[in-house]
Amino acid sequence: MGSLERVWETWSLLSEKEREVVGAVSKMWVFKRAIVIGVEYQSFLYKRTTSRNNCTIIFQRHGKSHYGSIEKFVKCLEKCSRMQCLHEKCSCSLSVRYIALVRKLSRHPCQFPVYHGMQVVKHILRVTITDRVLAVPISYIKEKCMRIDVDPTRVYVCHTPNSFEKD
Repeated sequence: MGSLERVWETWSLLSEKEREVVGAVSKMWVFKRAIVIGVEYQSFLYKRTTSRNNCTIIFQRHGKSHYGSIEKFVKCLEKCSRMQCLHEKCSCSLSVRYIALVRKLSRHPCQFPVYHGMQVVKHILRVTITDRVLAVPISYIKEKCMRIDVDPTRVYVCHTPNSFEKD
């Protein structure tokens, strides 16, 4: 959704760390918004929306749910491995992957208190912002959640308690 910006070797659209996470590809493009199963997600690069947080997500990885913030979306064209394509123009049909570069949010050890063995507030979790950036296929994104930064040491993610009403 929106425009694609081609990533060249000398451009700073992706850091060296982000390039390593994406892996070996022949061409890359960066984009700011994506629609996944009818829901629009935005990356931190998208600056037109200021009143909503559409970049904090819950995603599935190795059968578990994780939290993260979308830094960028990347379209990747697979790198051809045929020897003959090294010297000629490649005419192979290569696969295209769409991934989100996601900054992982880890569950903080201190959560809201438990009352008589029951967690009273179930839809708000305290998290810590990590330095770890993951390449997540956009099909692994499950839903949006809200991120609340009280201060740099107190960050929370909130599941939407009511998914029926729209903004």
